[in-house]
Amino acid sequence: MGNKNYAYINCEMLKWARERTPIKIGEIPLRMKEFSNEQIENWENGTEYPSVNQAKKLCNLYDIPFAALYLSKLPNVDNTTYIDRRTYMDNLEGDISYELWKEINRLKSCRECAIELLNLEEYRNVFKDINPNFSTNDISTKIREIFNIETPFKNKTAYSNNAFNYFRNKIESKGVMVLQIENISIKEIRGISLNYDILPIIAVNKNDSDRAKVFTLFHEIAHLVRRTSNLCLIDFNEREDEEEKICNNLAANILIPEITLDSIINGKDLSDDRVITNLSDRYAVSKFVIIKRLYDLNKIDFVLYKSKYEKYLDIFNEIKKIKKKQGQKIIVTQDKKLISSSGKLYPKIILNAYYEGKISFGEVCNTLNVNSRYIDNIERMVMFSE
Repeated sequence: MGNKNYAYINCEMLKWARERTPIKIGEIPLRMKEFSNEQIENWENGTEYPSVNQAKKLCNLYDIPFAALYLSKLPNVDNTTYIDRRTYMDNLEGDISYELWKEINRLKSCRECAIELLNLEEYRNVFKDINPNFSTNDISTKIREIFNIETPFKNKTAYSNNAFNYFRNKIESKGVMVLQIENISIKEIRGISLNYDILPIIAVNKNDSDRAKVFTLFHEIAHLVRRTSNLCLIDFNEREDEEEKICNNLAANILIPEITLDSIINGKDLSDDRVITNLSDRYAVSKFVIIKRLYDLNKIDFVLYKSKYEKYLDIFNEIKKIKKKQGQKIIVTQDKKLISSSGKLYPKIILNAYYEGKISFGEVCNTLNVNSRYIDNIERMVMFSE
């Protein structure tokens, strides 16, 4: 047998890498059975060294490049802090899962790549002229103007029956990155906002319904207007903190202005599910959002709101069960997967950098993590579409 190929790393870097994750030493063997607690402790205190392969496996788990373990000083990283505003069954939840932590890292990484290649003169802070202390109506009006939002729609064809993509394109056109987090339950999180002066980030849960994502988009826009970064569940729970309620109210005002709602519901029976469905289609939001808006504006009483909520929740859960039982797997090509996950703004910035000679074609493929044969399709989707 040959000698073990040791990685003579900076042990402090290894400890730093682990401590920035939600993973405790005792959890590592549960994820990687070939490691023991004793090994990890010895490597972190410098009494032993891991092999190169072992170190690379830990880097993959900690979501850092292998070369980082050889740095002599701890690196400066994005210290953007976010407030965890999620609630579960009337209890506050303090921790995030490793999977969610890794997805948040991916969001930040996309932005960092884009910032390095961005022509900063082309972008401005779209929210900088909005005073968060303005009235709800003033902020809502300003947001509708900035993103050219006109609701209600005549019908679903006005947004091609895909409300999320419709609003996503409008928001990204103003320099806000809109991404989707993947493989995370909506019971853990629905939306994320990361506030930056340039290229702020909104992320929604890919597992959520199309209409629910729409409300999440504007809930997170409300957070960006208020200059904060947040993790949100958006469950309309009474235990939600005041900030969540403010952002729910702002999102509802943006999407469903009271004056237009009044004109539509005048003379209508709001206990009729067909009326609620019509409102849901015309405002491109879920039925849950519609009945919550009607209740908040005193158009329906709590008894009707509660009965409708429970009815729609039962239907929603039944549909989820059917889909899960069917277990239909759809093969998604790399180009469509990229656009779904990362939006159009991020690949557009990368492609513009290629056109300007800042990076090579190979670097485009590596940065976007797609095979070269999909670049033409991505180019058509992001550069030549509205």
